[in-house]
Amino acid sequence: MEIKTRSGRYLAGILLAGLLGVIALVVPMQTALASGDPLVTESFANSTVGSSYWETGGTAFTPCLTASTNTSETPIPGCGTGKVGLPTGGDPVGDGALRLTDNLGDESGFILYNEPLPTQAGLVVSFDQYQYDGDGADGISFFLTNGAYNLTAPGAVGGYLGYAGGDHSIGNANGVANGLFGVGLDAYGNYSNFQNTGCTYPGIPDATANQIGVRGPGNAETGYCWLGGTGALSTPLNVNSATSRSAAGVMVTVQVTVDPPAQSNPEIHVSINGTNVLTVPEPTDLPPTFKFGFAASSGGSNNIHEINNLQVSTASALTPSWDLSGSTSGSFTSGSAVNYIFTATPDSSWGSGVDPVSFSDTLEDRRWPACPVAPVGIARPP
Repeated sequence: MEIKTRSGRYLAGILLAGLLGVIALVVPMQTALASGDPLVTESFANSTVGSSYWETGGTAFTPCLTASTNTSETPIPGCGTGKVGLPTGGDPVGDGALRLTDNLGDESGFILYNEPLPTQAGLVVSFDQYQYDGDGADGISFFLTNGAYNLTAPGAVGGYLGYAGGDHSIGNANGVANGLFGVGLDAYGNYSNFQNTGCTYPGIPDATANQIGVRGPGNAETGYCWLGGTGALSTPLNVNSATSRSAAGVMVTVQVTVDPPAQSNPEIHVSINGTNVLTVPEPTDLPPTFKFGFAASSGGSNNIHEINNLQVSTASALTPSWDLSGSTSGSFTSGSAVNYIFTATPDSSWGSGVDPVSFSDTLEDRRWPACPVAPVGIARPP
């Protein structure tokens, strides 16, 4: 008998056994999952998404699916009709993307995955990003937050790219709550143009357009320290002259790899189009679980900002631990039905993103001869 359950959930089952004897439940206390197990897969290319954990919002714009015209669709609405850069009826199903902003000034959009996922086995996150049809601002961020807390809002807009926050010339606003790190795909250059009090990076990094940078943990206006950047890339993150994401050079494939936290000297690696362009030290003491999101902004300058083909998986084998308990009810008599109720509780440190997890039980039919019963008045021999 094989039972499948979503990790992070309690499992209860009932075994009915018409036998006399003992029911033996054999369940391994640890089940190793394959290396690179998928946690979240979402193309954003269709008219709907497969998970209800997504939350969206923004300023002067609501992120939407370009392959849908249904603006009432949940949890992510369709873009409707007449959007810049899209056919009248939207993109064909299967060819769409998640639009985070149009090419108008002072817009922002975000999408958050508000369900904890495991950190212990590291992460590999890949997606395609598109910044086009504008004059180059601001950029797109991908970020992680502590999975123990609700994730309902991004960080500050503009040069903070929806992850960081602070009180600087680029704005005074709070960053995302309980942030772990944020990768900025920075077209304009302001993501590197500030440093908050208490950060140890020598000086303030230079404002650098067309750069990928990583900032560390933070809350409100504290933290979000600069961990490192690529400098100006030879591959453009944005193509201002393009009017479609299918134009040459617009699509940039991004991969973010997070080493398992227990590994010696763990790092964060960022690659574009298959080439590693940035490696920074991983923040220490990452929590057992994380949540994640994307955000984009425009200001005095703008671009269309879109993503699709998202895949989130573990970097190495995930080995969850189980707490097992069981109980029986009913009479163990020949031919009767016996209820054996068992509960398997996954360790909370590996989140709720692995589906399915399997374990097996074995029923052993044990029979014993009946005990002799002495007639009344006759003593049994000693």
